[in-house]
Amino acid sequence: MQVHLQKIRQIEGEFRFPSSFTRLQYLKDDCPAFDIGGYVVGESQETAVLLAKTKTVLVGLPFFDAVFEELGCTVEWLRAEGEVLEPPARIAYVRGKCRNILLGERTALNILSRASGIGALARQFSDAAKTAGWHGEIAGTRKVTPGFRLVEKYALLAGGVSTHRMDLSQMVMLKVRCTRLPCVVFLVCMYALRCRERKP
Repeated sequence: MQVHLQKIRQIEGEFRFPSSFTRLQYLKDDCPAFDIGGYVVGESQETAVLLAKTKTVLVGLPFFDAVFEELGCTVEWLRAEGEVLEPPARIAYVRGKCRNILLGERTALNILSRASGIGALARQFSDAAKTAGWHGEIAGTRKVTPGFRLVEKYALLAGGVSTHRMDLSQMVMLKVRCTRLPCVVFLVCMYALRCRERKP
């Protein structure tokens, strides 16, 4: 568990969490025009409780926070990032205007649920490797959901495995289909050497 927490602290400084533009786009996808339900409930100050109904690994706190921060709400966490949750578990309180809580709850829950699902699966693989005494490194791939790369890569790390690489610009990897073309191998090797020479 301590290793997982150390990794999370490291990546919190390396990852750029969703910008204001991205957060607004997330919300706009769910409410492109007028929120009728929000108009009905009004702007009274309310407190919502976040509960876990199934066993999982809690992952995605910064993204959950980012959505509600955009709406002027505050989140009080009762559990930590990377913690295993046994249902029923009270996870957090969200405080703010009633219409704003309702406006952000589905978007925030979708992100948290997806991140936690990936984190839980990653933790299973990580724990299985340790149980088997395997000392290699388990890593994710670039097979991510378009537009959701940051969340899913973050979830892998929080679950205890490596992200491998974020995109094509990081590291050089040749697949079998690439090695069948000598010119591709040559160009990639030349590019790698040039990048190495540019490093101070």
